[in-house]
Amino acid sequence: MRINLSLKWKLIIFYFFLGMLPLILISFYSSYIASKSINRITEKQINELIVGISNQIVSTYDKMKGDIFQMADNPMIQLSFLQFKYGQRMNMVRDKLALYRSNNKFYERITLFTGDGEPVLTVPSTYKNLYEHVDKLFLREVFNYDFYLKEDLVGDKFLVMIKRVYDFEDNTLPVGLLVFEVPANKVLAYFINLDLGYKVSKVVENTDGKIIYKTADTNEIVGSKVKIYKGEVPFLNWVIKLGIPENVLFNDVYELRNKSLIFSIIVSFVAFIVALYFVQRFLKPIKEIIYGTEKFSHGDFDYEIKLKSGKELKILAEAINKMAKRLQKRQNELIQANKLASLGLLAAGIAHEVKNPLAGIRATIQLIYKRSNDTNVKNMAENVISEIDRLNKIVVDLLQFSKPDEIHKERCLLDEIIEKSINLVRKKMDEKRITILKSVENCYVIADCDHLLHIIINILLNAISAVEDEKGEIKIIGRVSGSKYILEICDNGIGISEDKIEHIFDPFFSLKEDGTGLGLSIVYTLMQKNGIKYEIKSKKGEGTVLKLIFEDFINEKHSDS
Repeated sequence: MRINLSLKWKLIIFYFFLGMLPLILISFYSSYIASKSINRITEKQINELIVGISNQIVSTYDKMKGDIFQMADNPMIQLSFLQFKYGQRMNMVRDKLALYRSNNKFYERITLFTGDGEPVLTVPSTYKNLYEHVDKLFLREVFNYDFYLKEDLVGDKFLVMIKRVYDFEDNTLPVGLLVFEVPANKVLAYFINLDLGYKVSKVVENTDGKIIYKTADTNEIVGSKVKIYKGEVPFLNWVIKLGIPENVLFNDVYELRNKSLIFSIIVSFVAFIVALYFVQRFLKPIKEIIYGTEKFSHGDFDYEIKLKSGKELKILAEAINKMAKRLQKRQNELIQANKLASLGLLAAGIAHEVKNPLAGIRATIQLIYKRSNDTNVKNMAENVISEIDRLNKIVVDLLQFSKPDEIHKERCLLDEIIEKSINLVRKKMDEKRITILKSVENCYVIADCDHLLHIIINILLNAISAVEDEKGEIKIIGRVSGSKYILEICDNGIGISEDKIEHIFDPFFSLKEDGTGLGLSIVYTLMQKNGIKYEIKSKKGEGTVLKLIFEDFINEKHSDS
């Protein structure tokens, strides 16, 4: 008769015969003592190193600040604002500044601006990208300060140092601004070039958490077990971070631990021989669980742990499998939510900046169209108006994507919403001669009716664009399934490949050449707001099936209204 021992008894037999407890105690104690000693010494040395790096950065900053103050007091610079109309004299000033810049490794550009933000001269002499890091409005505001430091951390990261220049004869009368544009990596050159060893991550950020510099492998290092050391840079309000992996920091500790393990194994060898039979049977399912968890940790959530023996371990494996499936689902939701949140902020800013100029341009082109008698001009004006309307649609989509309407949940008669959606896209279906079949078990769903209409219209539009002319067929099937109501929208279109189907709700992802990639992103946001779940199946060349799952609904058969 085969005895199926519980995990508790297997552990008792394992530790009793194999004698692993001494091994664990010895290894743990030796590692603990060594790690404390090494950590104490290392922390002191690294903190001293960070202070040295901070002092070096402050020294570099002080030098640049001294340079700009000294140059602002230079009579040649002061007189430039009064004589900039005389080309010969300004050429001499420009040559002096060019020579100064070529002899100094820090400054990407040196520019003189009037108090209104107009350039007097710049080195290099090209005016391209002159207002890349500052604009006229900003310069007018900064003109009220004697000295101002701006951090431009978008794209190539720059420090912009701005010093007010005073009149040569009256040092209380400001006449203009002297601007130094300094790449951040030149201020941090000492820190960047400092060799701290293999896999040591280096990060500099400001007090708002914006990254000024980081090593290329920082993301990989931060994701592992690291010891983080921090230090502040005075005046600049920067924070220096050094991340040292534990496998590097405690290399000696690990070596000592391994030696302790070898010694302990020798001591317990006799006990190991006796317990070998039990260990082999016990370790096999444990290894399978460990292998499965490693698979999950690397993102392979489709893997499934399967055990043939061990009652408690089977329960554990099933629990881990269920956890992995839930993690996969939650991970996908979080990734999508983060994408939408980040891009929503960007979309709102772009849309608001573009919308008003587009309206002005359209009005102007319409006026040209009305007043012109030239056929070519009218044709060009019509084309421009058409393109402006297309751009305006993109702007409206961006605004809808960044800030959907407030949700007002109510009872929505589903068949009525579907009919209204079909009528709104009827023209496009008739143009392509598409057949639509509807079989809907009518009911009330609890949602925002306008949002639901928007969702179904967008799905239908995507289905219409996917099917062929005259051969296209779209089916809308609705039914109650247990405690849920499922609405299926199917088409026999071109379908979606497996590598692209997970991206269809991503912002700006589109399979259509003229698509904005926002329609389904907005649909995803509205579904999330209304608590509508979804499932999508598609195969290249065979069409697509999108299921909308409503958990909050009222069957019309049981409704009083």
